[in-house]
Amino acid sequence: MLRPLTLLFGTALLVSAGPATAEDFCPALNVPAALDLTCGENADGESVVASPSSPLAVLNRLRVRQLEEPVEDPLSWLEGQMTLDTSGLDDTIEQWARHPDNPIKPEALEPSLNALIAALRSLEQLTRTGCGAPREREPGRWSMRCTYEAGVVEGVVQLDLFETEGLPVATDFRAASTQRAREFEALVNGLRLD
Repeated sequence: MLRPLTLLFGTALLVSAGPATAEDFCPALNVPAALDLTCGENADGESVVASPSSPLAVLNRLRVRQLEEPVEDPLSWLEGQMTLDTSGLDDTIEQWARHPDNPIKPEALEPSLNALIAALRSLEQLTRTGCGAPREREPGRWSMRCTYEAGVVEGVVQLDLFETEGLPVATDFRAASTQRAREFEALVNGLRLD
């Protein structure tokens, strides 16, 4: 079963590993209030960290979920998760661009929108080219990080996998700023369920 994740302005990272079990990882994440992030459960029962006050929240999100089945080959599993799909991003960009707080001058809006959409669509050609090799960061914890850049758009996607109580836990985040990427990475690194 393929599960779409929104990635960079509506780009989707497809993750195939079957449905997650409903477990609340928010207490284990211990999100500091100073980060302007909240942790809650989405409709699929996954724990999600995002900024409720940011107009760019769609660009930055951390998700934690427990997978139902063990992963036999973690490095291959991580590598298989990084597939980009930019379909359906037009409405998200249009909403953002037409938002009253948008800093783009009205006369530059249409060319800027077209350039942004073209840059994001070019990301489809970059599937895994911006990714480092999946690796075991420490015993029992595997990670894969991708950095994407297309024109003026850049972003980071990181996927981590580890086991707790015999079941695999997957974390993934997307971040459109290096600051948010560092914050999400610190939350992932601090996540210990033992």
